[in-house]
Amino acid sequence: MYKELVNGTFVPQDISYPTLMKKHVKKHSSYFQPIFEAISNSLEATSGKDDVITIRINKAKTLNQEQYSFLSVDIIDTGIGFNDDNFGRLRRLYDESKGQNNFGTGRVQYLHFFNNTDIYSVFEEEGLKYKRRIVLSKNFYATQKSVIWSSEKEVVDIATPIGTMVSFYYPLNDEDQEKYNELTTIELRDRILIHYLSRFCLNRDNLQQIKLECYINSIHNKDSDQIITGKDIPQPDYTDSVQVNYSKISVDGNTIIKTPNTEEFIINSYSLPCSIQKRNEVKLTSKNETVEVSGIDFSLIKDSPKINNSYLLFLISSSYLTQQDSDLRGQLAIYSRKDFLKKRNLFSGEEQILTDDIEEKVTSSITTHYKSISKVKESFEAQIDELAEMFSLDRTVLNEVGYKAGDSDQSILKKVYEYNADISAKHDAGIKSVMDSLKELTPSSKDFKKKLNEKVKKVSELVPQINRTELVRYISKRKIILDLMQKTLDKQLDCQQKNSKGKKINHESFLHNILFSQHSDNPLDSNLWMINDDFIHYKGISESELRNIKVGSELFFREDLTKEELEELTAYNRDKLGNRPDILLFPKEHKCIIIELKSMDADVSKFVSQVSQYAGLIRQYAKERFEITTFYAYLIGESFTLSEVKRANPFFKKAYYFDYLFCPNYPVDGGENRRDGEMYIEVIKYSTLLERAVVTIQREQRIRRISPSV
Repeated sequence: MYKELVNGTFVPQDISYPTLMKKHVKKHSSYFQPIFEAISNSLEATSGKDDVITIRINKAKTLNQEQYSFLSVDIIDTGIGFNDDNFGRLRRLYDESKGQNNFGTGRVQYLHFFNNTDIYSVFEEEGLKYKRRIVLSKNFYATQKSVIWSSEKEVVDIATPIGTMVSFYYPLNDEDQEKYNELTTIELRDRILIHYLSRFCLNRDNLQQIKLECYINSIHNKDSDQIITGKDIPQPDYTDSVQVNYSKISVDGNTIIKTPNTEEFIINSYSLPCSIQKRNEVKLTSKNETVEVSGIDFSLIKDSPKINNSYLLFLISSSYLTQQDSDLRGQLAIYSRKDFLKKRNLFSGEEQILTDDIEEKVTSSITTHYKSISKVKESFEAQIDELAEMFSLDRTVLNEVGYKAGDSDQSILKKVYEYNADISAKHDAGIKSVMDSLKELTPSSKDFKKKLNEKVKKVSELVPQINRTELVRYISKRKIILDLMQKTLDKQLDCQQKNSKGKKINHESFLHNILFSQHSDNPLDSNLWMINDDFIHYKGISESELRNIKVGSELFFREDLTKEELEELTAYNRDKLGNRPDILLFPKEHKCIIIELKSMDADVSKFVSQVSQYAGLIRQYAKERFEITTFYAYLIGESFTLSEVKRANPFFKKAYYFDYLFCPNYPVDGGENRRDGEMYIEVIKYSTLLERAVVTIQREQRIRRISPSV
C-alpha cells in the first residue's frame, strides 16, 4: 500500500508544471500511456534475457463478487536503478542525454493520470549499493512549487539486488478509474505485445522476461499470471523496403513538388492470431515502439480479409520517423499534403516526408505482396472510377486531393469541389490582376500588340485546365433533372399513369425524391440546387421527426424539457415534436432552412402557418448551443394563384422577376424564454422553380462560353 512521505525533501523546479501540463505536454488519449512510459523506462534500464520486468495489478474486492476496485499497478525491473545520473535526468525536464529523441517528459503522463507515483529504487555507485524513494504528484505544486519529492539516498547491504519499482496510485479521473477497474493481465499482455512488437521482434533472441501478475486484497491470484518471452514473438511474414521522396513547397507557394532526396522505410509483416490482432493494421514505429500519426490512414488494408486465418500487423520503421518524434512520446511531427500546403509559411524551402507519400509507397508494397489485399484495392479503385465517371471528375484532381478506403462519396466529392474552388479562386484572382493592368496599355504605342498578347498569354495560362467533358456532363446532368421535373409536372412518366386498380399516385413523393430523396441526410447527393446552389453543401435531413434530428451524434432538441413544456407539446393529443418537416437544412451561424413540398393539387395558402409552426418549435426548443435565430422557408406547390395566397396572407409581396411571393421579415415566436426570430419565406410553384432553374443553367452555359475560366 501507499506510504506517507518520511525523511525527504521536495526537489526545486524551475518550470510551472500546471502551465506545462495545460499547454505543452497534454494528457495522452490512452489510459495505458503511463504504464507504457514506465515499461519503456524498464526496457531501457535492463539489458536482455537475464533481466525480468514484473507488472502487478493490485485490486480490492467489492460488495459485488464479480467486480474489483483498482488500487495500484506496479512495474518492477531488475535494471540499473535510479542512480544519480538517472535521478538528475528525472529532475531536468527536456533532458536529451538518454538519446533516441527521449525528452524526459514521460513523467508528465504520470502526473496527468495518477495522484501519486511512488518509485523505490536500489542502485550501485562506486562499489556501494544505495536505495532511494521518489514520489511524483501534481498536488505537491500548490504548496511546494515542485512535483517531485525524494528521500536521501541510503546505503544498503551489498547483497541487496538492484532494480526499481514504479507504483501508480489513485487515478485522478473517474473514467480512467473505471477502465483500470476492468484491466486484466490478459488484456495488458496483449496491449504490451502490440505496443512493443517492433522492439520485441528486433530483440527476439535477447528479450527480457516480462511477467504479469494480479493481486486481490494482497493475495497473489496465480491463475491470472501471464508471461512474455522471446518464444512468443513471431518471425516476420515478409520484409520489404521502400524509398519515399521528400517534398517541398514550390517557389510560387501554390503547389507541392517532390525532390530527388529520399528516406528508406522498412516494412515488416507479422501474422498474428485473431485473439491478439482483431483486424489487419499498419502501424508506424518510433524508438522501436508503435505510434499514432494524425492524418495517416490505411483503411484499405484494415478492411481487407484475414490471410490464412490470421490477421496481419505491418510495422513501418525509419530513422526519419524517430527524428520527427516529439517531446510527447509517440506523437510524430509529420504532415499531410493538405496541412503542408496550409502551413506553407512554416516550411519555406524546407523539405518534408509527407504522410500521403508514405501511405502510397507502403500500400503499393503490401498490395503487391498480398493478392487478397490487392483485390480489395482493385474493388475500391473500381468504385472510385464509377464515381469519377458519374460526376465527371478529373482523375488527376482526385489523386491530388487524396482519398482513402472508407471515405464516403460525399467526403470525396466535397474534397474535389473544395479543391477546384480553391484553384479557381487563385486563378481568377490572377486573371483579375491582369485585367486591372489593362489600363496601363497605350493603344497607340508601337509595342501595344506585343504587350497585349503577353497579357492574353498570362490569362490563358491562368485558366484552370478543367476537362471540357466534365463541364458538358455537369450541364447535361442538370438538364436531365430539369427534363425529369418537367415530365413529372406534366404527368408524362409511365409510372404516373393510373394502374389497373385505380390506385392514387403520390405525385408529391415523386417531386420530393427528385429534389431530395426522402429519409436522406446527404444534401450533396440532392438536386436542391434548383432552389439555391448553396443548399447542396449544407448539412440536412429529409422526412425526420423533429425529436430525432441530430447534429453529428448529438440530439438537436433539448432533452431536459419541463413537465409544463411536455404538456404543451402534447396538448390535445398532438405530438408536435413528432412532426416531420419535408426538408431541414442547417447552414452555420444559427440559421435554418425549412422546405415544405406540397402535392400538385394542394391549396398552398393554407400551409404558411405550418411552416411558421415548425420554425417556432425549432426556435423555442433547440438546445442552447444549436439555437436558431434566422430562418429561410420555401413553400412549394403547383395548383394555386398568387392572389389567393396574398388574400390569405397579405404580408407577402410579389417578386419582380418570375411569379412567386416572398416575405422578407416574417416573425418567429420565441416563446417565453427566447426573443422572437426572423424568417424569410418564399411561396413558389414547382413550374416557376423549374423555369428559374432553366434560366440559371442557360446563364451558366453562356458564361462558360464567354469565360473559359469559370
